[in-house]
Amino acid sequence: PNETGTLNLQSGSVLQVVQGTLTSEASTTSSTYADTGLSVSITPSSTSSKILISFAHHTHYNRSFDYGGGIIKLLRDTTNIDEFRSWMQVGTGGLVAVGRTLTSQILDSPSTTSAITYKTQYKVHYAANSETFKVAYESSSYNTIDTITAIEIGG
Repeated sequence: PNETGTLNLQSGSVLQVVQGTLTSEASTTSSTYADTGLSVSITPSSTSSKILISFAHHTHYNRSFDYGGGIIKLLRDTTNIDEFRSWMQVGTGGLVAVGRTLTSQILDSPSTTSAITYKTQYKVHYAANSETFKVAYESSSYNTIDTITAIEIGG
């Protein structure tokens, strides 16, 4: 038999999962934010829904002076959600390089049923220190995939 009605999911139920990927290495030497190329779009089904955003960036950082770091910012459309710093300080002088996987999870409450886009941006901390910050590091050599996942959770 055919049945019709409204599906009432309990608060906390997963309503949808979407994921974006970045498979091409990107690099910056600027201290001004630029898009990494990693993003995901989702349309919440209710204004009471929460969105769990998680991302993983395989990064590489190098510099020619004392200290510095790379910074990744998470945005909902044009709204800054959070900033994540990969900081290092190793002695003085000389070239130093480090690779790290930066991950984070944020529970966001966008209060909308319109399509929204979550994305990451990146920059170096001190451009004057000859810094280079890469994401999706060595993706062409090792099939590295940076990911961002949006999970809608019923409110």
